[in-house]
Amino acid sequence: MSTEWKPKPGDKVIRHPREEQIRPISLKLSSRKVNSRVFASPLLLIYLFASLIFSGTILLMLPISNANSEITPFIDALYTATSAVTVTGLILHNTGQYWSTFGQAVILFMIFTGGLGFMSLATFLLVLVGQKVTLSQKLLVRESITSDNSLQIGGLVQITIRIVILAVFIQFIGFLFLLLKYSLDYSLQEASWLAIFHSVSGFNNAGFILFSETDINSYLKNDYYFTWVINVLSILGSIGFWVIVDVIKNKNFQPLQLTSKIVILSTFIVIFMSGIFFFSSEYNNEKTIGDMNIPDKIHHSLFESISGRTAGFSTIDFNETNSATKFFFSGMMIIGGASGSTASGLKINTVAIIIIAVICTLKGQNRITSFKREISIQLVKKAIVICVPSILILFTLMIILMIFEPNFLFINTFFEVHSAFANVGLTTGISGKISPLGDIIIIISMFLGRIVPLAIAFLITIQNEYETFRYPNERITIG
Repeated sequence: MSTEWKPKPGDKVIRHPREEQIRPISLKLSSRKVNSRVFASPLLLIYLFASLIFSGTILLMLPISNANSEITPFIDALYTATSAVTVTGLILHNTGQYWSTFGQAVILFMIFTGGLGFMSLATFLLVLVGQKVTLSQKLLVRESITSDNSLQIGGLVQITIRIVILAVFIQFIGFLFLLLKYSLDYSLQEASWLAIFHSVSGFNNAGFILFSETDINSYLKNDYYFTWVINVLSILGSIGFWVIVDVIKNKNFQPLQLTSKIVILSTFIVIFMSGIFFFSSEYNNEKTIGDMNIPDKIHHSLFESISGRTAGFSTIDFNETNSATKFFFSGMMIIGGASGSTASGLKINTVAIIIIAVICTLKGQNRITSFKREISIQLVKKAIVICVPSILILFTLMIILMIFEPNFLFINTFFEVHSAFANVGLTTGISGKISPLGDIIIIISMFLGRIVPLAIAFLITIQNEYETFRYPNERITIG
């Protein structure tokens, strides 16, 4: 009689592997790269910028950084370092006269690093030293380059390397053009340093300048060559690296990505509107352009509309402009440059998306479209989330400064805080006249203006939670 077990009808047989058959197999592999924990948290964006500002502050406090070999007060050094890292351009002392060559070099390095984008530069350095760039790092870098989520993460490191090379190349070309100008009036050594500094400052929309008041009237006010070199550098820096790469790749407007089309069109619309408004508002103002001939009025209006909107270079004293001009340019400054550019602000493509959504809604369209492409409602919501908290923070800072500095005109305080938060650097003369507490408020404004929009963009990018249920829909009365 056989003792072998046989299943009965209806029985289900489940066979498990023996224990020795399911033991894990361990393999020892030598890792060629060390995983980096840089950028592990969005807060590290703040840590990195704060560390760079703190390091620059310490260096600027040293006697070697001062033209008179004196120790610079902490607030003054902190103010200048924050302005340089955030590529703002607001100053308490004349950069060319107060700081030594070493101090100017420290400022130049902070401008270059802050303008290029700490994330892009850090990723480039990680690649150079053989570090592995993680997914979270790549997400953060993408948000610092472009708001277009269609950009593939896989090739982001290669794109970042190209961006660094492209930025250096453009600034080198600017250096050559400025060197041709400066070599006529200065020695080769002085001309080279002036050309390097102003090319980097111009492309990064920093607004720092080494000239004295006399030289400013010579080079900025009456020299078309210098101003248009600065204009071209400012525009290239403000439209963003990704747009430049896209234009170089496609060479025509039609095949460009939607982000590039919106940035280019919006930038020239804003420049044209700003130029027309400045020309009209200041036409009869003898303290600005009122006593100039028509060609000079047009030239200075265009310069202010290009450089005064993002870079902070100016051929006129904004303290002497009309209140309407200050108010209008406050709005233009807060719009800022493009995502991934050296300029700050809310970003022109972010604002453009909201405006496009408003226009499409007013036209009765169910979908938001531009250039025969549809923009997702999620992207519109992200644009709103970036703008609303930033504007609330801006107005909070403005109210705080007005409380502690009540002796200045409202429009001047309004303009100054907008310039600081948008990292532009135009001033009505308040900087240098307010109390140390007021300086701290301006410092905070510059820092938050550079950090907040990018930090919010990164936070809403990494939070991709999907709801497993929905609440009942209910209408709310609006309007």
